[in-house]
Amino acid sequence: MKIRPAREKAFADKVLQRNTLRKCMHKFVMFESEINPATENHGLPITNTGFV
Repeated sequence: MKIRPAREKAFADKVLQRNTLRKCMHKFVMFESEINPATENHGLPITNTGFV
């Protein structure tokens, strides 16, 4: 009786964590590209429109 809700909660927490991490990574990439446009793509400038 107690095992299933715990497992479901763990799964929900994992999904939430993954989504939060993805959001943070996206923010960090945007932030990084705004500070230093030539950080990635070997010197090619990155437009700060969300495409990396």
